[in-house]
Amino acid sequence: MTATAEPVANSVPAEETPPPVVDQGDYVLDTPLELTSFMEMHQISDDQIVFKNRKSKTYLTVNRTLAKILLSFRKPMKLKDLFPLLIEDRLCPRLDDLYELILQARKSYILLEPGEEEPTHSIINWGPTLRSEFASLGSFFCILVGLGSWLFQSQREDLAIFVPTAQSLLIGYVLMCVAVSLGYVLGASLANWHEREIYRPRFNFFSLFPHFHVDLRDLQTAGTRVEADAALIQMAPLFLALGVVSFAYPSAAMVLMGGILLQMLPVKGSAIRVLLRSKFAHKELSVHEHQDFVGNQTWKRSVYNFKQNLSMRYLLGAFVYCLVWLALAGGVLYMCYRITDSTFLDPIFADRDWRRTAALAAIFTVAAGVVTASGIVTEAYFKAKKREKSIAAQPKPVKPGPNPEKVALDELASQIRAGTEELELELLHQTTLFNNTSLLGLHRFQGMLGFERFDKGETIFEGEGLIDRALYICSGEVEIVKRFQTGRKIPVPNQGPNTIIDQISIMYGTEGHTTIKAVAPVYCVSFMMEEFKKRIMPILGWNHLERILIRENYLKRLSLTQDLSAETLDFLAGHAKIVQYNQNETVIKEGGDNFYFYILLQGRFDVFKGRRRIGKLSHGEFFGELGILLNSLPTASVVSIEGCICLLIHKSSILQAMGQDYEFAMVVEQEASKRLGKPVFPLKGSRFTNIGGLGRAV
Repeated sequence: MTATAEPVANSVPAEETPPPVVDQGDYVLDTPLELTSFMEMHQISDDQIVFKNRKSKTYLTVNRTLAKILLSFRKPMKLKDLFPLLIEDRLCPRLDDLYELILQARKSYILLEPGEEEPTHSIINWGPTLRSEFASLGSFFCILVGLGSWLFQSQREDLAIFVPTAQSLLIGYVLMCVAVSLGYVLGASLANWHEREIYRPRFNFFSLFPHFHVDLRDLQTAGTRVEADAALIQMAPLFLALGVVSFAYPSAAMVLMGGILLQMLPVKGSAIRVLLRSKFAHKELSVHEHQDFVGNQTWKRSVYNFKQNLSMRYLLGAFVYCLVWLALAGGVLYMCYRITDSTFLDPIFADRDWRRTAALAAIFTVAAGVVTASGIVTEAYFKAKKREKSIAAQPKPVKPGPNPEKVALDELASQIRAGTEELELELLHQTTLFNNTSLLGLHRFQGMLGFERFDKGETIFEGEGLIDRALYICSGEVEIVKRFQTGRKIPVPNQGPNTIIDQISIMYGTEGHTTIKAVAPVYCVSFMMEEFKKRIMPILGWNHLERILIRENYLKRLSLTQDLSAETLDFLAGHAKIVQYNQNETVIKEGGDNFYFYILLQGRFDVFKGRRRIGKLSHGEFFGELGILLNSLPTASVVSIEGCICLLIHKSSILQAMGQDYEFAMVVEQEASKRLGKPVFPLKGSRFTNIGGLGRAV
């Protein structure tokens, strides 16, 4: 999907009962799913897109890559059938990320089974409208006026005027509740200006400051800037009330200031949390939170998921804001400490009686806890009453049985585990590496494999020798850089799908320093190196692995052979072999016998005529073609400058391939004529035939 960010379902709870959880195990595997006909798409940032179901009023926030996956369900499609298409388009994320995306889309009613109806959620008609142009500017003005008035009054007057009384406590508490309610009213008016839907208004008993609450979650579809404006405008009445009270009724100002500090905590659901999220980061998918995947992940994978879903910009913004909040809270506490003219506070602060201070703090904490607990109990009471009414209206079962919810969850977990194994086997069987292995044989590999994803620019391996695991690329591309101990870089072609990363080093050994990086998001099947060498390579066969290495890693990427037909590539890969040469080793001797066509994969060669060096050969170049085409002995010697790796194809196979593929023959003949300084032979009107097992130009 992350390739590493990830989606999150910001769904508004619907009144109707959600679909049975046991059905999810079916659609993850075999049930066709399609996008809801009530879907809307809104871009809220450069890489964040919100899918919305207008009928059920539910949301799903995803990045661009995952949005493309969801859009693949415009027509009914099974997840099993979608896998090959995603791998071909290089869009396939990790399997657990993909499952989580489908589950969250199903939960949010973005994906539905054909013919399924989603729940309906009613909206309200909202009259007041607030223009967006005045929202952010007016909010900043109210906040600055409120804080400025409070600070100015605290410096100008004696701090004794801020000593709260019983009357001021009550007035400050009521003002705080009214200001919070007014913030939601203004936010709803802003949503009305942007033609965003407003629904589910209620009175919130859960908060320490009970207030009128309007669900403004639809504002996120208008973009991060509008969402930030809504957060600011919700805070503006609090600060404006503080500024007015500081002059009109100073003894209630400290109560309002304390309430503002509580309301400004960056906790879930607070306006400041929405502001920080809109400015720095939106929520991303975290698969380790889903119950169906908790048991299937190691602690290392959980730590990796946490790092992948971590937004450093959001953490930095939240850290700076917390510092500002702590400084403001410290200033308020310091002002309370300086108020010593009050008879009520004098024994506590003036005489430094910390036991009384602790007792007062405990009393305040208990009182706040009682108020909060009362709100929670009241909210739970009304919810329980509503639940009892809905249960009473349902028909009672004839016989009591086991807990249906637990049975459904157990069945879902078993189905997903079984489905995961089935999809893994089918995915492996479709790859070039395992397409010659039966499904029964693949069961032997199941406990050994894993699935990994690397984001663009991420370092997969860096160090001496071999990578610690075998990684088979399903989608994406990696860059490999090898260096000798002298520091000289060895050119190695990039690797793409259907290849094992650095396979040539795995099969033939390596030397020097290796760095492997992802140049595009990479999705891999992984094996531990020891198990791959001892258990998997003998089953797959050395020839099969070498054929894949030659075709996918080299023939499809060399300029000489990259445009050849699939039949010619398969033929050359089946008749080629990889040979290593040491430093200063003579590969072709002038005047000697040569029966092979050489393609240089790694390293450098010098070309000598007699004792005079006449040229150099490097990665991707070929030689030996003149002797094959002219049926003559080599006219020059080729000596390795350093350790080299070459692809060797017998001349009979080369001539046969040239006879089958005219374009290949033209490329080889043109390069040979260039080196010879004259045409080798005219190809126009000629053809290649096989005579006695050898190809010959006639």
